[in-house]
Amino acid sequence: MFQAALLHRLFRDRLPANAAAKLDELIDAGIEGMRRHAVKPDYTNIYLTKTVNLILCGEALNRSDVAGEGYAQLDSWLAFTRENGVTEFDSPTYYGIDIEALSAIARYAARPEGRDKARMALRYFWADLAANWWAPGDRIGGANARSYDYLWGRGYLEGQTWPAGWLRAKPELEGAGWLSPAPRANLVTMLDAAEWGPAPSEADAIRREIPRTVVQKWGSEPERLAVQYVARSFSLGSAGAGRGGDDRMLVGNLGDSPAFAQMILFMDGRGDPYGRNKQAERQGAMKALHLVPFLATVQRGPEILQLLAAGPDTRMRSGDGPDRLLTHLTIPSQAEVWVNDARVQAGTPKSPTRIPDGALISVRWKDAAIGLRVLLASAATAEGGRAPIELVRENPNDPAMRLTIVHAAGAPIGQGVAAVWLRGAEGLDARGFAAWRRAFANSGAIVERRDGVVRLDVAGLHGRMRIAADTVRGKRERAEGGEPVPRLLSVNGREVGLPILAAAGVSIPR
Repeated sequence: MFQAALLHRLFRDRLPANAAAKLDELIDAGIEGMRRHAVKPDYTNIYLTKTVNLILCGEALNRSDVAGEGYAQLDSWLAFTRENGVTEFDSPTYYGIDIEALSAIARYAARPEGRDKARMALRYFWADLAANWWAPGDRIGGANARSYDYLWGRGYLEGQTWPAGWLRAKPELEGAGWLSPAPRANLVTMLDAAEWGPAPSEADAIRREIPRTVVQKWGSEPERLAVQYVARSFSLGSAGAGRGGDDRMLVGNLGDSPAFAQMILFMDGRGDPYGRNKQAERQGAMKALHLVPFLATVQRGPEILQLLAAGPDTRMRSGDGPDRLLTHLTIPSQAEVWVNDARVQAGTPKSPTRIPDGALISVRWKDAAIGLRVLLASAATAEGGRAPIELVRENPNDPAMRLTIVHAAGAPIGQGVAAVWLRGAEGLDARGFAAWRRAFANSGAIVERRDGVVRLDVAGLHGRMRIAADTVRGKRERAEGGEPVPRLLSVNGREVGLPILAAAGVSIPR
């Protein structure tokens, strides 16, 4: 219907009379289908697509009632977002569709107030993207909802970031929905018609803030918070909860080009550490779906404390249970890996490099490093005990290796729990790197696990960071020491989200 609406708006006067009549009939039937399609505002990309379709299709047929429903949906989404943020936050796939839908309203809607509101919503999306942009990798840097590309974080959004001048090389779009398997010339015409870039001065001012700490809400619950620390040579980002198997809830970046794979921490129930084994959903979309574990997170600046737990009853989106239970951290192949004070090489799947209990694992590239301490790694086997940790590179030419906690090599018997503490730094020469390792390795950490409740208490750079959670019942009891919660979206403690929505004419509660 989006294509039909744009076709009518842009080219109907060029169509033969019989083709124009058929297009009108098609849109009339589509309106009825759209009206029967119940969508909630938190399903961001589909809600905004329905919104633009109602507006443009209603106006195409002079159906003011239909267009009015679309404008009302736009108001509802703005009011919802004012309170909750964008729930499909920073999706490298669906932000492209969000911007596309709002762009079409901003360009082609008949009502001036509707166009103005869409333009302000676009400002909000581009401020969000600018804040979370990892410029060395030409991509969104932090945790995100709904990614089809686990290792690289690429997606349909590149159809907007390329014309904005944010990419060094023209992308090959993944082909979301109607574009699959690749864009065709006539549909690219439609994409170009719905392009809308950032306000350069506003976006560039945000991207120039280095380092910057970005905090954003993506739901009403306190755990639905995303944080990213963006430095010159690394970034670290996390979220406090996940909703689906295509979410990425802890993401790190190193390197100076898009050739560096991202560092993704996640739980895997089917042996797919790099997201290569994609599966078809009911609609036919190919996705690398992983487990949705219980999750609790605290992040303050360049430090993350995260707790993950899953077991035999944890399901992937496909409905299948795990046939193994692993926690992976992907590592770009260009990086050095150090265990305590020695550099190590990754092993093979048959002969992995074993990581000692309690070791500090440091991932280094040039003057930047991201360190990891595994505070808790429990086996989900009949024997129980501590799960082994391995460093593996499947093939010599692979773009990434993996650090893997093996909770269960086969189907898990009980719950596997992982607790990790990450810290990043840059500007480290050899002596500085050694001192930084010593400081992190000697930072105090208290770990308790009793009756299903895990308590973590660590001495962070800016004070204590604490998590307490009942992983069996899936209840978060405490998450302290993280970044202050913004009203919507903040950069280095400065609220940037609310002023934009206020300019859209959306009332802000006091």
